[in-house]
Amino acid sequence: MSGCVWAVLAFISGLGITVSGNMMSEEVRDRLDHIPHAILKLAARRLDSGQRSTVYEDEWLPELIYILKDAGARRPITRLITGTHFALGILASTRRIARHLHRSASGQPALAAATMLPPAKAESQGQFWNRYRRYLEDAKLMPLPTLRHLDDATDRVLRLLDSPDRDGMWRRYGFVAAPLQSGTTGNYIGLACKAADAGYKLIVVLTGNLNLLRIQTQMRVDEGFLGFDTQYPQRPGREQFHIGAGCLPGAPRLKVISLTTSGEHSDFGRQMASSAHIPVGDYPVVLVIKKNLRILQYVRKWIAELEGRTVPSGKKIVRGFPALVIDADADNTVPDVATANEEAELPRTNAAIRHLLDSFEKCAYVGYTRTPFTSI
Repeated sequence: MSGCVWAVLAFISGLGITVSGNMMSEEVRDRLDHIPHAILKLAARRLDSGQRSTVYEDEWLPELIYILKDAGARRPITRLITGTHFALGILASTRRIARHLHRSASGQPALAAATMLPPAKAESQGQFWNRYRRYLEDAKLMPLPTLRHLDDATDRVLRLLDSPDRDGMWRRYGFVAAPLQSGTTGNYIGLACKAADAGYKLIVVLTGNLNLLRIQTQMRVDEGFLGFDTQYPQRPGREQFHIGAGCLPGAPRLKVISLTTSGEHSDFGRQMASSAHIPVGDYPVVLVIKKNLRILQYVRKWIAELEGRTVPSGKKIVRGFPALVIDADADNTVPDVATANEEAELPRTNAAIRHLLDSFEKCAYVGYTRTPFTSI
């Protein structure tokens, strides 16, 4: 009997130690989490009062919370190191960030606003986005708060791009940091819809190197943006097979061309590059391609030979044809735009992306990434 009593007492004692240990661990974790939060608040104090609320509450703080959550609830030291590293990086860059925000607020409003559709044109020229929004709301049953957040998020990205109507040569490069499974695909499809409405004529979506990923992305683009199944292209005497946003009651049949399909072997290839004679510029052209060296070269050769004009340097530049390149997998292989020396040797796929962007007089690159510091 005494042995059973001692066993029960030992069990209760062990349970008490475990509970107290968990409580202490929770307290230690909470106290350690105060450190990166405090550093981030210190960085926010260096911003103007008008910038502080938007930047700190809408961008920095949610990112820190996500980083701490991702580091693991049972690893307080890892959380401390990861969170502090992020906060210190923000603190060290605060003055540069503040100067950039100040320049954007004082010197760029006309350029940024020009990208957005004027209110008078919103109803007639916002058809791709309006159809996609209705599809998400009516068919996908997306909650209204989530839909409004998507609308605001894509607007913020679009404002940072240049107006496709602006004359002269220009480039825009940027990353969208998004956590895993956070609706990234829906975000860049919404961006593509708004870009098409704004006047971008070529939209290229880069996926990973796996054919399955490219097919999945193409299917999502078919449903949300194109509105028809690309495996069944329109032919004389045969109606297109409308799906997704295209088969909603009363949905408009919008003019758009896709040079890739969701078929097994329907990436942009040599045969397509040699036979794709289309009325470029009349309406948007969409490609969903793997981030593959040869495919990138095929696309560049096709568009350069079709619409390129030879410049004094000997290169062919596509003029008056604004392009948007959406990189759905910017965690791997980006254009390396920070390398100023054109003679520097780049990895071949990275160089191919850059050469594609350089083939256009007007071009924007938006990469979606889960690891923004690595990508930058």
